Parts: sequence; C-alpha cells; structure tokens
Amino acid sequence: MTPDRMAFVASAQGVDGEGVPVSAVVLCWPTVPQAWVEVGYCLRAMLVERGRMLPGIPLPARASWLRDCAPQLAAPFQRTALAEETSVAALLSRAAMRVAVTVVGVGPNRVAAPSSRAMPLEGCLTTFDREASSASKRDCAFVVSAAQPESIRAEYLDSLELARSRMPGSSLLRDLQLTFLPSGTEPLPTELANVVATSVLRHLQSHGDTDAVFDAARSKFANDPFPRGWGKTRLKRATR
Repeated sequence: MTPDRMAFVASAQGVDGEGVPVSAVVLCWPTVPQAWVEVGYCLRAMLVERGRMLPGIPLPARASWLRDCAPQLAAPFQRTALAEETSVAALLSRAAMRVAVTVVGVGPNRVAAPSSRAMPLEGCLTTFDREASSASKRDCAFVVSAAQPESIRAEYLDSLELARSRMPGSSLLRDLQLTFLPSGTEPLPTELANVVATSVLRHLQSHGDTDAVFDAARSKFANDPFPRGWGKTRLKRATR
C-alpha cells in the first residue's frame, strides 16, 4: 500500500436533546501525490513556527476535544485550547484532500442513527466514487480504518458491498479494498479524519455554530452533508 492510494474513514457519535443518537461518518482521500506525507512535514514545520512549549506552563487539567480525538496532531499546541484549534485548523486547511460526509439522526424528520458506525459509510462511498473516479483525481485502492471490533468490520464490508451493488459500473468501488489498522497509535491521516468527523458532530450539537476547525473541514467537503431543516432541532453536546 502506498500512502497516495489510501483513503481514511472515521466517525463520531453523540446524542441530541432528546437522547436520540446522532453520528457523522467521513471519508478523506488525497488529491495530490504525497498528500499524507505532507501532513507530517506540515506538522513539523508548524511546530517550529508556533508550537514551542513555554517552560513552566502546566498543561490544562482537562483534555480538550482535539487531544481526545487526535492526540498526535494536538500535542505540540496543547498549552491552550485556542492554540490547539487554530493550529490544527491551519494544518487541516493545508492538507491536499477531499472529504465525503454522511450525517445520521438529524433533521425534522430524522431517523435515529444506528447503533453501529458502519452503514452510513455507503453514503460516503457514493460521493467518493463520483469525485475520485474522474480523470483529474487520484485513484485510491484502499479505505483505511482504525482498529474495529469484528461486528463493525463486517458492517463496513457490508457498506462497501451495498455501494457496489448500487453502482455496478464503478471500477473504483469494484477494486477498492477495506483494511483495518491494528490497535495502537494511529497514523496522522487517521487522526485528521477523526478531527473532521468530530468537528462535524460538534457543529450539529451546537445548532450550527462554527469554529476554526469546522470551517477548515467544511472547505474540504465534496458534498453537502446537512439535511434541509436540520438546524431547527436544537442539539446538545454529548459528554464523554
């Protein structure tokens, strides 16, 4: 597997004000060769520019949402939440990637999100096929996920098969392979996908409020994931 032929999937889950599960699933893929390698280069450059840790300043006692979902990306900037968010947003803005997003469990006629994270992946794959199959985009051969229990792995595979059945002429989906990382430290593109998924969930839970990270993520969207009228339902942020 070469990095420029990998797409990365991630998800985030929460609840609305009525306790109904809501979720965001994202699929991120590179638009230029070496895009994922450049994330590491960019992180190191930003560390030199703005991530120097001042001696004697303690870390905040409570982990931020970014350290929770992307500890490697947030680590150099974790002295303040503002430094984390602006720095990770800048990193996300510079990443040469596109993102397909599916949200479930929102909107005035919403259906509760499924208990698993897998099936909404089919919607992301539909957008991925439309965008990444064109001659101007890089083809990806692998969709990479963080480690998952066997039940979730099976449902991801079911999502891929469902997408293939709905688009039988897609050579991209026909040849696409799902792979799952072993437990442990995740590669930077996986953390980047985690950031995008969590920022979308936070956007839903804050009734459409924006922040620097979500604005940077939204600039990468290949589709509009938000159902018409979803903002009419007030959502509350899930606690961890």
